[in-house]
Amino acid sequence: MVRYLCGGEQGKLGTPEEAAEIDISAQEAEKEKAERERKELFDQIRAALVGAKTIAQLQTGWSLTGGKKTRLGDEFFTQLQAIKDSRKAELLEVA
Repeated sequence: MVRYLCGGEQGKLGTPEEAAEIDISAQEAEKEKAERERKELFDQIRAALVGAKTIAQLQTGWSLTGGKKTRLGDEFFTQLQAIKDSRKAELLEVA
């Protein structure tokens, strides 16, 4: 009767190797997601900086980096600073 109710075979949890493989896959997926979100954030801020037509718009675009330096990482943050500085120079030259 018990065998009938349980379907005859118990489920298995898997070997430690299988569990480790699943954990590694989950960590890689999380890392890829974080990298994708970081790139999307960079692209949004870059678009705001490049599209700025006034100093006020440039400041607003740069304000998007507030509190996000760690999330962006040094490489992207440095690139954004360079974009901001070059756009600022261009806008001041025009004004």
